[in-house]
Order: sequence, then structure tokens, then C-alpha cells
Amino acid sequence: MSERINVLVVGSGAREHALAAAIRTSPLCGDLFVYPGNAGTAQITSAARELPKGSAPGISANLYGQYRDLMRFARLNKVEYMVIGPEQPLADGLIDEIRQCTSIKVFGPSRNAAKLEWSKLWSRDQLPRWIKRPKLLMYGHLKNQAGIDSHIRCLQKRSVGKVVVKRDGLAQGKGVAICANLNQVREQLVRFLEDLYEYGEWILYEECVVGEEVSMHYLVDGRCCCLPLISARDYKRAFDNDQGPNTGGMGSYAPRALNFELLQALDEIAVCSIQTLSEHHNPFQGCFFPGFMLTDDGPVLLEVNARFGDPETQSILPLMKTDPLELLRATGEQALPAWIEWYPETVAVSVVLVSAGYPGSHITGHPITGLETVERMENIHVFHAGTALADGQVVTAGGRVLTVTAYRRYLCCSSSESVCSGGQHPLRRYAVPY
Repeated sequence: MSERINVLVVGSGAREHALAAAIRTSPLCGDLFVYPGNAGTAQITSAARELPKGSAPGISANLYGQYRDLMRFARLNKVEYMVIGPEQPLADGLIDEIRQCTSIKVFGPSRNAAKLEWSKLWSRDQLPRWIKRPKLLMYGHLKNQAGIDSHIRCLQKRSVGKVVVKRDGLAQGKGVAICANLNQVREQLVRFLEDLYEYGEWILYEECVVGEEVSMHYLVDGRCCCLPLISARDYKRAFDNDQGPNTGGMGSYAPRALNFELLQALDEIAVCSIQTLSEHHNPFQGCFFPGFMLTDDGPVLLEVNARFGDPETQSILPLMKTDPLELLRATGEQALPAWIEWYPETVAVSVVLVSAGYPGSHITGHPITGLETVERMENIHVFHAGTALADGQVVTAGGRVLTVTAYRRYLCCSSSESVCSGGQHPLRRYAVPY
């Protein structure tokens, strides 16, 4: 067996808890840490050495100030491998700095490659023109009330009806709104304006496409190979019956049943996108995560993300038989296997528990009970997000609090039907000619 390595997962959400729980099962994993983590990750991680005040063990001055505590923690605990969960550190260029300034190996794309996610306008320019995307009605810069009035006037001239309003940058899954009319557009822009930076932000207006969403994840080695994970579907609206505002994700299931022809069509879009990035001298390495809408006219690419999805990861990882840590390391070493092994005929469903008021304002500090009971149940995982410990009691500490994931085997109608197995074919490994 290979020598064990110390691993640090960066983040504090349920996705990071799921990643850490999967990595913990690997025989390659030595000490495991999650930073900053939450009450759930604290139960599965190794005892960490806390950083003494005023010390700075070998930290490069080039590292961004907001991540210095993280890097000090990594050095002090002799971390050898890091997995970046959230999108913000990728957009900040944390991975570039780690690779340039330390000997720590890290999973994830460069800042330029992650721009696919943190700039939707840039993403539209970079990906192949033949890929079907929602029609871009217009875009404009929003800084103040006058900007809102100007945007509304432009939309009125275009006589638009139902429209999707998107922030160009990152918004923790809450930067997209489906508006039935211009009054709703105005209300959404007012909410955006309250949260924009001092110098404003670009806003996109797209046509509203109708269908069923599907999330795809691909491990990309940055040189020649692209390896798909199983498909999934997430649900973004806050309330029952797909009502209410968009959120960071209220639940998911995997695999999302797809016939093999459709699966190949989605794979072709992903592979060609990755190849095009390389042709633009911007190779992608890490988890390439496109979201599609399956319409009557075929798949439409809604967006591209540069990391594992949340809550899709909570449904996908419990179904994986292949060593997850070995898989992540192989991505960075251009040594991806021919395929990933999954538990056969097994499905996972995840439900997100949130604080009252989410995605708006909410109160924290409420005690959470029943966790011990759930831990004794078979085939159930509880992944923590917005939780903390207060005097030994787990309490709420955010909007999305817990993800509860259940999985089980099911009876397939026919082993020859790819739709029953989620369309997951063992030979879906693609060479990307860079």
C-alpha cells in the first residue's frame, strides 16, 4: 500500500463534509482535516494542532491575506494534499498561490480556468458557439437605481415576457431569478443592488427555457483525459412544488436516469468545451460541472461550474466504490483510471434542511436534536453545513443547516436498459486532444 498522506478539505458546507467522509474511507488517507469545518466534520477529523498567536510557519507573503490562517493551519499540521470545496477560493486564485508558493498538492482548477463559473459573460465567449444555450436578451452594468431604470427600459423595448436574471459573478447559488414580468425583474434588481460591491456588477438577462435539469460532473486531468461521474439532478427552488426563490440547492438525487444517446450528447458538449479551453491556452484541471436543461428541442447548457456541486455531491459520493482519494490524486497526476466503479442498481436521495427564512434573513443558534438517532440508521448519512457547537450542543449556524442523504438498492426492470442504471456506461472515458 502507498504511504498515507495528510489531507485537508477546505470549506464548511455539507459538500465538504461529504468529501471528507468519503476521503476518510481511503486507505491512502492519514490525518484528515477540514478547515474551517463545522460541528459534523469535527466528529470525523483528526486532532489538529491549533496555530499559536503571532506565529507564521513558513508562509509566503504572496498568499492572499484572508487565507493566511488556512495556510498556517496546513503547514502546522503537515498537510500534503488539499481539496478545495467552495467556488470563492477558486475565484480568488488560492490554488495558483498554493502551487506557486508551497509543496502541497491541491485538487482544483486555476483562477483563469475557474473563470467559467465566476464570470458568466466570459464563459459564453469561451465555449464553442455550436453549444445550445439560453438566448442572451441583453446585459448591462448595475450600480445604482438609475441603472435599474435603464435596464427596465431596455427590456421594455424588447417586449420580453418571462426572463431569467443572472448576476455575472459568484452569488452562492442565489444569483439567479426567474421573473414572470418586468415588475418582478425590478424587485430582483433591487435585491441584487443591496448586495453588490461598491463598483457594481454586470447583470445578464436570458430567455427562460423549460424542461428538466440534470447535473453532470467530469474529472479532468488538464492534459489528455476526461472521466465522467454519474449523473444527478438538484432542486433549487426554496418551497414545495418547485416554488419560491432560487437557493444554493434544496435537494438532489443520483443517478438521474438517461438513455445512452442523450448521455453521449451531454458528454460531447463537456468534452468539446474542455478542449476549447485548452485551445484558448486555458487548460482545465479539476471537477468540470455543467448544468443542463433537457428541453423538447434537446439539451441546453445553463451554466458551467468549476467544482463539485452542492447538494449533488452528497448524493453522488455514497454511491462510489472507487477509492475517492486515489481518484482525486490521479486527476492531478494525469493518471485517471479507465472508469469509476459504482455500487450497482443503487440510488441516493438528499434533502436539505434549512433555517426558517432562507434564502433570506434567518436566526441562528437553535439546538438540533435527533442526530444520535439518525446515526444508528442504516444507509443514512447526515452531512452538516451551517452547524456549530455551543456548550457541547449542536446548534444552527447558517441558512442551509443539514443535508440528509438516504441510499438503497432497487430492482431494475432489465439489466440491458441503460435508463435503469442511470445510463452510466463503464467506457465513458474520453481523450481530450490538447
